[in-house]
Amino acid sequence: MKTFGIMFEQAQDIVKFVDAINRFDCPIALKSDDCLVDAKSIISAFAMCTSPNIEMQIHAEDCEEIINSVKPFIKIHEE
Repeated sequence: MKTFGIMFEQAQDIVKFVDAINRFDCPIALKSDDCLVDAKSIISAFAMCTSPNIEMQIHAEDCEEIINSVKPFIKIHEE
């Protein structure tokens, strides 16, 4: 699993993010504090948008293409 900090500045960012990750088959989650949701769900992603510390969790071995598709929203890279 790879974890990255994510930030959305406006509602359109969430739509673009969810559209981008829905092209991939692997599980991807958004986590904030004790809440974990499916990042491919637009409603779940909007529910997380008010949280100041959102992490994206990618459950895949090779995730470079995923990372590149959401690069504008990544704020912290953790290995």
